[in-house]
Amino acid sequence: GQIVIKSISAHNTFIVINASVPSNYQSPVNSIQYSLDGGASWITPVSAFKTSSITLGGLTRNTVYNIRLRAINLVGAGLASTTVRTKTLKK
Repeated sequence: GQIVIKSISAHNTFIVINASVPSNYQSPVNSIQYSLDGGASWITPVSAFKTSSITLGGLTRNTVYNIRLRAINLVGAGLASTTVRTKTLKK
């Protein structure tokens, strides 16, 4: 299964992502990793994301981010979502 990014709401220093997390994994999803650079590097949040609404904070204003998500379970990393380009607001 692959996570699908349904929508992204950009704000000044954070974005809110709505995604569908697949339930057809070999084992349950433990966390969701995210990438801000199209998948070149992956970040595992301190508190594991397991919901369909994910807030990413601490971002720079007026900056373009290429967002990708992937689910992690006992088997490892699942297929990454397609890249969604978004830009944080100036104010």
